[in-house]
Amino acid sequence: MEIIIDKIGIWKADYHKGYTVRVMPAGIRYFDKSGICKLANDKINRYAKNYKKGKTEFVLFVRTFSSNKDAIEKQLDEVAKGITEKYAREVCVKATIDEFEYLNEYVKEGE
Repeated sequence: MEIIIDKIGIWKADYHKGYTVRVMPAGIRYFDKSGICKLANDKINRYAKNYKKGKTEFVLFVRTFSSNKDAIEKQLDEVAKGITEKYAREVCVKATIDEFEYLNEYVKEGE
């Protein structure tokens, strides 16, 4: 699935526990909020954090140019509050290595 910058996605739980950051090099192809494909002139940070609702574990993640990891974590935590166990379970059942689901949520710069 393509990278949509700043858009939060949900996927099956990652084997890493807690909050993780992975840096992707410049030159990666991504789509901006208007759907235009671009090449990144700078590194893209991938932030991911595992959550649990009932018995269902899932991860929320976002790929962004922001380096404010604390602000991103706070925003992921807020979005996680609105995820139901039923929805998380449905996403996790159909998730594969290449398949996840984007939410209708974006991280906000400067927060």
